[in-house]
Amino acid sequence: MAAVAWSAALIPAALFLPIADPQRTASQLRNTSVGRWISLTQNSGPGILWIPIVTLVLALLAGYLVTRQAHSDRLGSSRVATGLGVIVLLGAVAGTVTFLIGIFLVPTAVLILLASGESRYNARTRSTLSTERTSRKCACGRENDAPARYCTSCGEPLIGSDRSTT
Repeated sequence: MAAVAWSAALIPAALFLPIADPQRTASQLRNTSVGRWISLTQNSGPGILWIPIVTLVLALLAGYLVTRQAHSDRLGSSRVATGLGVIVLLGAVAGTVTFLIGIFLVPTAVLILLASGESRYNARTRSTLSTERTSRKCACGRENDAPARYCTSCGEPLIGSDRSTT
């Protein structure tokens, strides 16, 4: 799952990628040569790593739930995965306001939401296809396709037809 790969890549990025601008003092602002960028852990400390680690755990859990949804027609796993995507998205918004790393969580949230939506769509499609492929018996004993209204053998209306005759 792409969300897992992206959130896993955030951990070394927070450690080594120079994306933070260090806070400058008033004397440093007068000097134009002080424009050194540093990593997030150098700027905010190693405590900042809990954000991408929690995001990775949530993405792994969402990946498990989406995989589980692929084997079931029930929508519970997909709904929980959607909830996890919303939690990551809200964390990204809050993280953007408080920490610089929050904006980098948005792709993980979007990927989780897309995967859970697709798994929900696939489950509904499987459910619809399975109900359409069932057959119904006529009073004469012949098997007929589920969407058929009349028996192909005797022409009688099928028992339990969900379509009303006019």
